Amino acid sequence: MEERLVKVLLKLREKSFFRAVQRTFAMLAPFVLIAAIFQGIYNSFLLPNSIFFNILGLDNVLSHAAFRSLRFVFSGVSWAIFGTFGVFAAYYMALYTARIYNKDSKLAGVSAIFVLFSLESQDKTLI
Repeated sequence: MEERLVKVLLKLREKSFFRAVQRTFAMLAPFVLIAAIFQGIYNSFLLPNSIFFNILGLDNVLSHAAFRSLRFVFSGVSWAIFGTFGVFAAYYMALYTARIYNKDSKLAGVSAIFVLFSLESQDKTLI
């Protein structure tokens, strides 16, 4: 059973789509890790009902302005990275697919971004 599964996975790995997906995930992993760390700190320390906020008594330690600015920075970084995740995914997927087929990879990446934005900017009521 395991040998059969390994054979199937190795055959899938040879396909160009899966190679491009694998490389795309490898490029996106650091961005996701950074955003997850920022979001974890935000959810664990900076929300008024979080556990570490209450255990450490951060409302008494930090001033209100410092607390608001930290919340703004940590939520902003995680929101910015997770918000642009689709753009990065479209760019890198098109880039690596074009590289596999020996085509212009930068143009494919930029074209993928333009297509993504044009699909997102369409009027949603017509769909």
